[in-house]
Amino acid sequence: MLRRAIPYLSWICLLAAVAAWAGAGYFAWTISARADARAERLAALEQESARHAAGLRLHALARETREARDALEGIARPGIIEMIESIEAAGRDAGIPLEIGEAAFAPSDPAARTRTLAFTVEGGGTFSKVMHAAALLESLPLPSSVDDVQLENLPAGAAASGRSGAGSWRLVIRIRFLTTADISS
Repeated sequence: MLRRAIPYLSWICLLAAVAAWAGAGYFAWTISARADARAERLAALEQESARHAAGLRLHALARETREARDALEGIARPGIIEMIESIEAAGRDAGIPLEIGEAAFAPSDPAARTRTLAFTVEGGGTFSKVMHAAALLESLPLPSSVDDVQLENLPAGAAASGRSGAGSWRLVIRIRFLTTADISS
């Protein structure tokens, strides 16, 4: 009878060993899953903490830079009169009269705060004065950029018909101003 029980006993021991290994595997898998979930929660909490700290830094920076932002708004808000006066001042400093021939308002997105106003400026004089005027218009203290510069050497007949003496040059420059001021077209 003992001989008959030995095969059953070995099958029972084998099943018990397999069940023990399955239990150990399930226990290891459960521990690993909980560790992964904990690591994910920690990463999410760290991200939330970093977002909160960045928000606090941004609010503090906004409070600290109020004067600088107000000054920048003052610079970026020139009206049409200030733009024209800066062009005329550049001409006076260069020693040639500058004439504003055309002003064009470029429509922008209604949600955008900045608007663009372009001027076509003409002047004439000696080459050095014309180049000095172009350099001054390029470096105006207002937010602006020079889009196009045209220089033309006038013939002697045009110089005799009202332009200054020989070696007279004509300057045509297109300058664009950025502003936050309300400009009605």
